[in-house]
Amino acid sequence: MNKFLKHILLFLPFTALMYLVFLTIWGGFCPQFLRKNMLGPQGFYYTYERLQEARTTTDIDMLFLGGSRTYRGFDTRIFEVAGFKTFNLGTSSQTFIQTEVLLKRYLPQMNPKLVVFELSLGAFMFNDGMESALDIVANDIHHKHAWQMVTQYNDISLYNTWLYAGIWSFLRQNQLNWKIETFQKKLYAQMKGADTYVSGGYVEKELRYFKKNRQGKFTLHFNEKMFDAFERCLDVCRQNGVDVMLVQSPYTQGFYRSVANRSDFDSRINSYNLPHYNYNNIMPLNDSLCFYDAIHLNQIGAKVFSSKLAHDIDSLGILKYKY
Repeated sequence: MNKFLKHILLFLPFTALMYLVFLTIWGGFCPQFLRKNMLGPQGFYYTYERLQEARTTTDIDMLFLGGSRTYRGFDTRIFEVAGFKTFNLGTSSQTFIQTEVLLKRYLPQMNPKLVVFELSLGAFMFNDGMESALDIVANDIHHKHAWQMVTQYNDISLYNTWLYAGIWSFLRQNQLNWKIETFQKKLYAQMKGADTYVSGGYVEKELRYFKKNRQGKFTLHFNEKMFDAFERCLDVCRQNGVDVMLVQSPYTQGFYRSVANRSDFDSRINSYNLPHYNYNNIMPLNDSLCFYDAIHLNQIGAKVFSSKLAHDIDSLGILKYKY
């Protein structure tokens, strides 16, 4: 029995080492569609570039947080022209579980005067946040807040991504370039297509227009776990003395009107007694002209929406708008 245990104890380190070697090779050279259980750094949607820039960003006026509707809808260039220094920390499919991680990681450093939360219906109702969790773990440096999220999900994909991101970071820091980075850049450049990263975290998509389609009525069910995470995010802002604004950026009118319980969501959000601007009611936009799909603004829509939001923020008296 003792001999058996000894063999097991000797075998475990070898197994762990081989797993790391396999993970490194698999992660470095296998196309993403075959890597169902991990995500490599420098992946989709410019999260790597955004978080790289975030690490050196300090003393801003506004910080935007939310999902893809945030980094594709809040154009930092529009706010810069208005005289605001902003940063967009949106990530794809971000829920308030990931928002909390990003706030704890970057809020003290960025020191914004105002945090703007984009309130996607999906973030509160049907999205579990796994896509955004993988994206953050793959592309940010390892820190305790991200690790807490990994253990909270307790999913093999996140553990693999955490390990591979650490290996990849080590290789780069020690200038051990064995063409992994070059391979991945070529691979992900194809996947990013015509998207363009804009300083400050915004992503501009090649101009496309939405083709209308019929949408039947449906009801979205609240996920109380996400509301709990949202309230923790509000607590983080309060503890740091930062003002908060809640924003629902526009959906196509066809999609928004199809959500049967949208007024219930508004009532729930209004109960927090914070500035809440639902731009689906304030400024309904033309579906065909201002969107590229049912839930995302195209560049025309993003420009109109960002300009209107800048003016509305000025009306709060928190920041001075420069005309």
